[in-house]
Amino acid sequence: MSGGGFSAGAQAVGGGGPKTDQRLRAMGVVTIGDLAALPPGSLIARFGRSHGSWLYQAAREVDATPQVRFRPPDVKRRPDVRIIQIDHHNRDCLAKELVEKIAAMITT
Repeated sequence: MSGGGFSAGAQAVGGGGPKTDQRLRAMGVVTIGDLAALPPGSLIARFGRSHGSWLYQAAREVDATPQVRFRPPDVKRRPDVRIIQIDHHNRDCLAKELVEKIAAMITT
């Protein structure tokens, strides 16, 4: 099969292990493009309805997972919550700074 534009290996789709990879290779599927080019019926026949449908959608980057919007807690409604601002990119100082800030909160 030809790559169809998606040159990453079919195992990059995830959700399958070595057995799935072997079965895909036996079908001539080497790249995600190869997987995306297959009709859903052939994947369902080979892998079953659930896994075959998932492979078909994953190769096309279809994700039916509902989006959940993160909303930070409203501090005004939670007077017991305190926000600690720390430079979390500096890992060397992170633990020490965090302990110092929590200690200061406890003693005040």
